[in-house]
Amino acid sequence: HPLHDWLALLKNAPQWRSIPRIIKNPAVREAMTLASHDSLTPTEAEKMSRRQLYRMDQINIRRYAQEEGREEGREEGREEGREEGREAGRMEALRQVAAAAFKRGSTLEDVAALTGLPLRELRALRPPAKPRRRKLQPA
Repeated sequence: HPLHDWLALLKNAPQWRSIPRIIKNPAVREAMTLASHDSLTPTEAEKMSRRQLYRMDQINIRRYAQEEGREEGREEGREEGREEGREAGRMEALRQVAAAAFKRGSTLEDVAALTGLPLRELRALRPPAKPRRRKLQPA
């Protein structure tokens, strides 16, 4: 409870050399930091200020790096998406060429050489063969 932290500060602050971990309230922790800062010698106060600045610099560096990493990841994702879209468009165009070639009577091997598509895919694109009429032979 926040009130307990304030009461602990008022009662025990003179004996504490550092802020106990049980104190969770950020306002109380800040008050303790300021109070301890006022009782320091100028040299100690300067050291403490440098340590705090160093910690804040480290936090800011980490945040900046994380944000840069996220932005770089987003840009890579966008580029991959564009590339996948171009590749999908290219593959669709090749399938259309294959279908048109089949309609004109091209063989499976010729269409494979023309488009570079795998035979497995071309077999799926090839229209079904028309049944051949057998000539009736006299009996």
